[in-house]
Amino acid sequence: MKRFFLILMALMLPAVALAQPLTLAEDLTGSIPWYRHEGDSEPAYVYTYAYPQVQGEGDDVESINEYYRYTVEDTEAFTVPINGEQLPEDALPSTTEVSYTVTLNDDQYFSVWVTRASVMNGERQSACSAQIFSRSGEKPGGVVTLPYILGILQATEDDAWLQDRQTAKAEACVRAMVWEALEERMDDGEVFLDDVDEEALGFLLYPEEDFYLDEAGNAVFFFQPGDVKPEAEGPVLVPIPLEDIMDEL
Repeated sequence: MKRFFLILMALMLPAVALAQPLTLAEDLTGSIPWYRHEGDSEPAYVYTYAYPQVQGEGDDVESINEYYRYTVEDTEAFTVPINGEQLPEDALPSTTEVSYTVTLNDDQYFSVWVTRASVMNGERQSACSAQIFSRSGEKPGGVVTLPYILGILQATEDDAWLQDRQTAKAEACVRAMVWEALEERMDDGEVFLDDVDEEALGFLLYPEEDFYLDEAGNAVFFFQPGDVKPEAEGPVLVPIPLEDIMDEL
């Protein structure tokens, strides 16, 4: 019996190891200054960032780390110069600060919520985004969107018509559910902007990507600051269990 138990435990070890969350490494951090004129002693714009990095081996670890390293390279090559050049000649010193929160870290997904706060020529701006990395399946470490998480598309699907169809189906379902949730909050006395209605959600919310996964595995859909409430109130979050979405599809 003891020998059987040891064999059983040995067979289970790979599965147990897989079930472990990823271990965070030192953040990928830095500042990217932008100078309006060659020889300027002070930058006109500074972009500061912090992104997650993870420890270990495997395709998922490598892909997650590379995703954010590439993000930094792209920011330095394109985002920062474009933002800087849009500032007027006499602009006040401007900044952008990027930070993150890991919202889910289990054997299936590594979900990251990214916020960006800027002060551009004295005007405050903020925005948010999310990346959900698969840790299993056919493409471990790849960023996955809602249709794939719901299981109505496979990671290897290359039929463009089916991709568009399933994505549109999921987005229509989620928009209806989000609007229902917002109506309930309005009925409870929560105040939103006057022009927020179900039709507006068609261009304010893109459910395919505008969400992250929380610790319970629920999808948390988000509106950008200023979209449905005053910008000073920050992003508006609407959590919906994935099971509820599947029931409606």
